[in-house]
Amino acid sequence: MKSIDRVLLAALTLDGAIVAVLSIAFTYVYVGSVPFPAATVIGGLLNLGLVWLAAATTHGAARFAPLAAWSVVVFAALLGGPGGDGVLQDWRILALIGFGVGVPVIASWSGRLPTPTRDTPPRPVVGPR
Repeated sequence: MKSIDRVLLAALTLDGAIVAVLSIAFTYVYVGSVPFPAATVIGGLLNLGLVWLAAATTHGAARFAPLAAWSVVVFAALLGGPGGDGVLQDWRILALIGFGVGVPVIASWSGRLPTPTRDTPPRPVVGPR
């Protein structure tokens, strides 16, 4: 892995943590008196995009670094505070975890993530000379 790929992977991992904070912040949005969990769907799609970009730069388990950062932040938010209160206490947290982790995992499981192409040597041109 090249050094630029390491920097890109670190930036994508930081972006995963930022997406988690924003997903948590907007989980309890209401439209009128109806809960509107758009942050769960948007968070899942953003996680898919981050894992997609990470998969295009590296092989192996490092491609899931943005998803790991997202998971650490979300599960840290699930821990109770000093008074026993929690940030996430509703059915929407299950939707947030389901979409946030489920969408990238399904894309990986189905083999739809890209593979890095910059590390492979160019193929020779076959044809008449």
